[in-house]
Order: sequence, then C-alpha cells, then structure tokens
Amino acid sequence: MLCVSMTLSSSSDTTAIRRTFAELFCEHYEVQPSDYPKAMLRRCVYRRALPFLPLLKLICRRHLEADLDLICGVGLLKRPEDLRGELADFFMNHENRRFTRRALRLRISTRRVTREVRLLMPTEASLRVQPSDLPAAAGASAGADPEKPVKDRRAFS
Repeated sequence: MLCVSMTLSSSSDTTAIRRTFAELFCEHYEVQPSDYPKAMLRRCVYRRALPFLPLLKLICRRHLEADLDLICGVGLLKRPEDLRGELADFFMNHENRRFTRRALRLRISTRRVTREVRLLMPTEASLRVQPSDLPAAAGASAGADPEKPVKDRRAFS
C-alpha cells in the first residue's frame, strides 16, 4: 500500500496515532492517494449525477468545487466527530443554492459521505469494550446470586 501505515506513539499508554480518513479510504478501497478525491466523488455522488460528471467538468468547472472542498476536508479528518463541521461548511457554501445542485442533485450526497466515514473511522465509544463483548461468566452482574432463581416478569403483569 502507498498509504501511510499506522504507527504507535511513544506515550506510555501506546495509543495509535490516528490516520486521516483519506489514508483509511485509500487502504480500504485500494486506491492511490492521488486518486482519492476522484474515487471518493464517484462513491458519494448521487447516482443520477454520475453520467453528467464529465459533462459538468467540461461546461462548468466550478460546479464541483463545493463537492471537492468537502472531500478534501473529510480526507483530512482524524476523528469522525469532526465531520459535523465539514458538513456545516458544505451546507453554507453558496454554490449549493444553484438549481442544478439543489433541485437536480447533481452533487455529492452528504449521507453517502457520512456512511463512508462511519464505515472507516470507528468512534471512541465503539472502541471501548462493551459488556456484551465479554464472555457470559465475566458479563454476569456482581450483585446477582447464582443460586437464587430469577423471577419471571410476566407473572407480575
């Protein structure tokens, strides 16, 4: 892979240095880093816009600037929580007020972008061990008496 590999920090807790979304994307989809914007655009653009992309590039080069700005911003993310700021910037972009982008949706889908980020960048909460991840014996509550039978809740309704 040409993407940057994960390295460990020198801190005592040996937490991994976070990789950018673009690095994770390139590794996952086996894309060259130089092809990241193009590949991300193809994955996240509305499907009805795909046939028009070459035409849009020829006719109005500025039409895809807002999309590419979002893709570049998302590519630099190291935490999925920062996606909100990038999406807010995208929605505030005045280019998104154009008829072709707003009504015809000849643009990137923010839901698809969000889906890609969630797929490739786990949140801090998802990295923590959940009680359901533990074996059955370790997951039993500390206060429960194994000898005492559990009452059926349906009996009280």
